[in-house]
Amino acid sequence: MVCARATGIRAPPLPPPLLLLLSLLLLLLLSPTAHGDCGPPPDIPNATPDLSRHTTFAKSTKVTYSCNKGYKQIPGKSNIVTCLETGKWSGNETFCD
Repeated sequence: MVCARATGIRAPPLPPPLLLLLSLLLLLLLSPTAHGDCGPPPDIPNATPDLSRHTTFAKSTKVTYSCNKGYKQIPGKSNIVTCLETGKWSGNETFCD
């Protein structure tokens, strides 16, 4: 049986630049965008998003838009955007004409 005992040896302290880099990495990992929070959906010309009481938009959240009064949806164009894992919204092209 082998017993380990404390030797009193300490690891050398981290150099300041490495410590700063590790601190910034930790902040980035704790940031909402790092986890896919997209923020408010994009402004799309002639359309209004249905936010359905959403105040935050986690990854995979889908937001459906409706064309404003006097505009019609262009056939074949999607009126849905999705919050991607990167923290950006998918497609935000005009679909109301």
